[in-house]
Amino acid sequence: MSILLTAFLLACAPKHTEPEGGRLGVIGGYGAVETVEIRAVGVNPNYTGLWQGDDSTAVYRFLVNGDTLLMQAWNSDGGESFHLENLRYDGTIHVQTTMPSTNWTLENEYILQEDGSIRSPYSGATSGESLLRKIKE
Repeated sequence: MSILLTAFLLACAPKHTEPEGGRLGVIGGYGAVETVEIRAVGVNPNYTGLWQGDDSTAVYRFLVNGDTLLMQAWNSDGGESFHLENLRYDGTIHVQTTMPSTNWTLENEYILQEDGSIRSPYSGATSGESLLRKIKE
């Protein structure tokens, strides 16, 4: 079942934000992007979609199917895939991201808001908070 989820997730990326680097999965036939998957009991299906903030070139994809959560992240300027580690869910999605070209590592949270956005505080090489909007289901 998880192979089918991964295939679906990888087939849905819009061409304007295609990643070109990474280790796992081809998105839309244009490049590879790292995909991580965990069992996440009770994960909110409203996380599913392609997300981006106004203040960042980072793009995030979440796919929820039952108790499975898949995640991808890349930079829309050039398509570099982020390395993802320690993905977990406790009512909020948490993950450590590293951009290989800069070696910047961040601890990220993704918190669904009532208006359908995601509040995303981060810390590490830099700190702050982004507001993510869904750009594609």
